[in-house]
Amino acid sequence: MIGMLSVLAEFERDIIRERTMAGLKAEAESSISDVSLSKNVRERS
Repeated sequence: MIGMLSVLAEFERDIIRERTMAGLKAEAESSISDVSLSKNVRERS
């Protein structure tokens, strides 16, 4: 029983990791991140 739970937890962790990496990649590729980055730099100055 504990073995099954650990397998499911590992599977869920892998799914979360894949979604996180896909989201970071999508944000890096979007022009929105460039605009928000430059906006944040202007606000700090």
